[in-house]
Amino acid sequence: MLTTDTFASRLRAATIAHHSAAETSGFMSGLLDGTLASTDYAHLVSQLQLVYAALDHVSSQHRDDPTYGPFFDPRLDRTRALAADTATLGAAPVATATRTYADRIDAVAADPLLVLAHHYTRYMGDLSGGQAISAVLARTMGLSAHEGLAFYQFDLGPLPRYKNAYRERLDDLHLTDDDERRFIGEVLTAYTLNSAVFTELDQRS
Repeated sequence: MLTTDTFASRLRAATIAHHSAAETSGFMSGLLDGTLASTDYAHLVSQLQLVYAALDHVSSQHRDDPTYGPFFDPRLDRTRALAADTATLGAAPVATATRTYADRIDAVAADPLLVLAHHYTRYMGDLSGGQAISAVLARTMGLSAHEGLAFYQFDLGPLPRYKNAYRERLDDLHLTDDDERRFIGEVLTAYTLNSAVFTELDQRS
């Protein structure tokens, strides 16, 4: 169990409000309560494809970095899975907010710590709430791992164990106060950018 004495727990406490705002956005609420169509989900997949193209690219660049390296895992790469989902669902226009999000990842690409902040925000979300989203979409839209939901499939073994190990690696970083503030600040930025994407999608749906 996490305690407030760990970086992982402090990180969660500092970002929980932003996390909740993203989860309860109009677009995500509609997706989860079954009021949106598969075409709306296709729009989301196209946004994710651009964001993960940027994240997976910069991730591989830092695989040997002492800070980032312990978190690099090629099994997390979502590029191929998103391409498969797009082939099933069809491509949709990329939102302005999505380009801004991908541009931010590119802008911090030279800083392994800030790239890790985006890595944490995206992948830990995919391994947590993303699994619940996948289950809902399978039920409400008739999708499956091979038909539109490849993005949410991970070959990582038990996900709770993987996530706990990830949090332990965060604590093992032993960041300075300044680096901890920079990391948390970038996670908050990532949540804000993600929420902006949902807002733009909500306006289109």
